[in-house]
Amino acid sequence: VCVCVRVCVYVCVFLNLHSPPPLPPEGPCLVHTITGDLLRALEGPELCLRPRLISVSSEGHCIICYERGRFCNFSINGKLLAQMEVNDSTRAILLSSDGQNLVTGGDNGVVEVWQACDFKQLYIYPGCDAGIRAMDLSHDQRWVGREVISLLVFLF
Repeated sequence: VCVCVRVCVYVCVFLNLHSPPPLPPEGPCLVHTITGDLLRALEGPELCLRPRLISVSSEGHCIICYERGRFCNFSINGKLLAQMEVNDSTRAILLSSDGQNLVTGGDNGVVEVWQACDFKQLYIYPGCDAGIRAMDLSHDQRWVGREVISLLVFLF
């Protein structure tokens, strides 16, 4: 009997992609078509073992957040484009609609905006005294909402 835990799943209908977490939760992220055909295995560097969060841009870049604040940016072809490590337990990530910016938030209560292609830090919003569990961007990409105890909105 195999006991398997799904950690995260991302579905991108625009690109016909489905990326469930690896089973077991340690290993590469698998990228499938919506119909289930395996396209790619996104293998992170040595210390990137347990994927926790994933976001995919409309251009096909896959940003994967591993445990211990490690991030990787993969092309749709599976090539590792960039990697970084942050000093936070990241709980929420999202990409802007154009795929240029990555927004992260975690236990330290700070929202950070990064350039997605090379993880250059662009903005740091002031922290609050509670960790961030979820975030969303407005349709015009000007506002970031973050979920803590109550919803706070920042100008993006």
